[in-house]
Amino acid sequence: MGKLQPGIVRSERYRVLNDIEERVNDLQLAYCGSEQCAPGHRFGPNRRECFVLHVVRSGEGRLLLNGEEFTLGEGFAFVLRAHQEAWYEADHERPWNYFWVGFSGVDAETCVRKAGFPKERPFRPVGCTEKLGEYLDEMLDAHQLNFWSSLRRNANLMLFFSELIQDYTSTQSLRQSCSYSSSSYVRYVKDYIDRYYEKKLRIGAIAEYIGVNRSYLSNSFRRETGVSPQEYLMGIRIRRAQTLLRESGLMIAEIAQQVGYPDALAFSRIFRQRVGLSPSAYRRSGPRPRL
Repeated sequence: MGKLQPGIVRSERYRVLNDIEERVNDLQLAYCGSEQCAPGHRFGPNRRECFVLHVVRSGEGRLLLNGEEFTLGEGFAFVLRAHQEAWYEADHERPWNYFWVGFSGVDAETCVRKAGFPKERPFRPVGCTEKLGEYLDEMLDAHQLNFWSSLRRNANLMLFFSELIQDYTSTQSLRQSCSYSSSSYVRYVKDYIDRYYEKKLRIGAIAEYIGVNRSYLSNSFRRETGVSPQEYLMGIRIRRAQTLLRESGLMIAEIAQQVGYPDALAFSRIFRQRVGLSPSAYRRSGPRPRL
């Protein structure tokens, strides 16, 4: 009998998978869990001994990683690598509901990269949250400290990553095959800025996320709106600040924080440039704050 050819062999009577020589991934579950976070729940800064991947079912929160802050909401997943310092915090009004898996092994880095979490940008939206949650529940159900439970937990960890990698691969294929209009990109960016204007936003990061060149995005945005994305962001912030100055009794430094300017002096300078008055003068020129 000759050597069997690798791959699947089918007939009316049988199916056979031959000569699968690829080694099994070295990936081990360390822990897992799920939580409805309390408002403002914060973890870190610290360094983990293993990789940890979080998947957000609902709500919002902030992740500080490599000196940058990101706002991540429903449907996003993020990875913290072993020995990487980071902290994250659930939103005070819409706190995260998320689940997580901690894992290690010589193939851990390969798995997270193939699943779409490079070191430079270890977070992305995922389209398989429900299925991942099912695998997580299977891991939690296999809680007995025996050999078969260990096999079951790690089998579901493998399925978990198989689903993530397949999700990422299909997403990349879709991005490459579809061509969206510039108006679609501009509409997305406007909606994003309108919602997160108080956060530390970088136009380059937004462009990277939606998969377009920053120059292309800026040119499309200016053509559609008459202003650059940065100017649009500044306009949203200043208009919100004007409302707060007229209708609230907040200190100017507090208003600066609420509209995305940690530095009150920088806020005052930009406000004067845009409005022609300092924040204090603008407040005095209008109706008294409602108490």
